[in-house]
Amino acid sequence: GRVLNHAFKNLVGDAMARPEGVDQDRMQFEACDLLRAMMAGEAAGSSALRASHLLAARAHIDEHLHRHSMDAHEVATAAGVSLRHLNRLLQAEGRSVTQLILERRLERAAMELRQAALNRYSIAEIAYRCGFASQAHFARTFRSQHGMTPTQMREQPGRHRASI
Repeated sequence: GRVLNHAFKNLVGDAMARPEGVDQDRMQFEACDLLRAMMAGEAAGSSALRASHLLAARAHIDEHLHRHSMDAHEVATAAGVSLRHLNRLLQAEGRSVTQLILERRLERAAMELRQAALNRYSIAEIAYRCGFASQAHFARTFRSQHGMTPTQMREQPGRHRASI
């Protein structure tokens, strides 16, 4: 838990030091992800090494999300483990590396669609920014994950005006 606790403290500390520059959706995204990892680690009797590999994998995915060519082997290499081992680590959370990449892309797309400041981007551009090569695949998986189309999410009331 120390590795995850340290990452969480850094996230919150940075936000408190510069509250005017905080992207609230991004902060919530990262905080929820860290808390989810902490809870999954508690349930699985996680070690610091396991936690650091998972954090490295998630960080690589988030940094390279825009590249539709990113694959599970690349993520495992960036985390410093084999693909098989990384899939075993993620099995405690009920997902594979490929599923994690898709989930992160869909979460980022949902976050960007909710940002009023990003209206200048079409839905196709947001899909591309989040690493989807096909708009049809994006729309289909987005609807499956969120229960609504990207257009419906964009049109929801109460969208954030936070800057990116």
